[in-house]
Amino acid sequence: MNSAENYEQLDNNTTKFSPEITPYDEQEAKRELNDFHTEKRYLKKENEAEIQKLKRKLNIDETIDARIVDLFNQLKHEQNRAEHLKQYITDYLQGIGHFYNPTKIQELLNDYKDIINSNLESNNLEWFNNTILEIKQKIDKSTTERLPLSLCHDTGKLILESTFWKNFKLIGRSWYTGVYKIEWDDKVYKLNTFKLTSSLITWKEYCDSSKSDKIENELFQKMQDYFPQDSVLTPQNHKQNIEINEELIKKLNLPNTQLPKAFTFLYTTTPLASEINNWWVWFNLGFGEWHMDKLMWNDFTKRFNWEWVSQEELNEYFDKKFEEVMNNIKNLSNDDKKIKELLIWLVKFSEDNDIMLDIYWTDNFTFYLNSDWNLQYHIIDPFMPWIQHKPMLKKHKWEEKITKNNIHKYSYEYLMQKIKDYCAQ
Repeated sequence: MNSAENYEQLDNNTTKFSPEITPYDEQEAKRELNDFHTEKRYLKKENEAEIQKLKRKLNIDETIDARIVDLFNQLKHEQNRAEHLKQYITDYLQGIGHFYNPTKIQELLNDYKDIINSNLESNNLEWFNNTILEIKQKIDKSTTERLPLSLCHDTGKLILESTFWKNFKLIGRSWYTGVYKIEWDDKVYKLNTFKLTSSLITWKEYCDSSKSDKIENELFQKMQDYFPQDSVLTPQNHKQNIEINEELIKKLNLPNTQLPKAFTFLYTTTPLASEINNWWVWFNLGFGEWHMDKLMWNDFTKRFNWEWVSQEELNEYFDKKFEEVMNNIKNLSNDDKKIKELLIWLVKFSEDNDIMLDIYWTDNFTFYLNSDWNLQYHIIDPFMPWIQHKPMLKKHKWEEKITKNNIHKYSYEYLMQKIKDYCAQ
């Protein structure tokens, strides 16, 4: 193209470039584009093949949730398979915050019972995974309904008032829990309001809002040995019977009016953290939308809630969040020794017990000024709602996309290291 014959002499000092013009060949252009995409697909497949080969060596399956693998192995070895399958689906519904019609759920499971039993012996985990996902899709489309938070918390309040014949005030809430208090009392009452309300709606013959709390009780006892006296507000668990009458049914305003004559429910009482009304601040590394909008950018918040973010972006958010939390505490008191005292024990307890502490929620770890204006702290509700163990986080930490559903796996160890680094200063 730039050979001498493509230049035209204009005068002694000037030359004019005369390029060769190649006619556009549409077919050739398409062929080159196809070759490009073919090469791209080939490289992608080659890379994916290497990744899958490595994952097979590490015995990693990124497509199947570990809980489905556990269920698959359980059903293969247990006789009462129908009950285990039903329990898995019940836990799934509670996990997504839905209540359900037990008759419809049972009919759906009956449709799949025989085909699951007949295929378990084939040891086809992929088929089993697809079947469970299919069941979940059918449940999501036709048999469940989301419970309003206000209904759950109002139900919990009415149940407590009808049980103890006293007036209760709702002073704290989350999706699963309502925290109530009687005026002038030095303790609070906590209820799993979601489970209590969904049980009242769906079960005619039985209602029990209890949970497995043996592990949590043991951890609280250990925590009392780790931390200074009176800093751990240890809950006490209680199981209570209640009778149902027509007046209570009317007050509850629930769609199910065929309630049992009596049922049991579990509640906990915890010493009142009186500082929460004044002169206090929490150690809370939460990831709500308003936190993210404040510290990051709208696109980050949108992608986190509806799509995914990268590990680098997540780290950037928690760097900013950690700095904000520490500044808030120091605005209350600059007693760095007392701040580090709590953080050092948090790390030690987490590491010694392989447990994941709930550093993501409000009120769980509070700093406050005592009557002498000295900085103190309370540990109120330190454990993740599902008592998540760290070995499980490490074992299943292979997702490539970080969302609100797996953020704990990709942030907890990072935040623990940040706490260590801060305490080492």
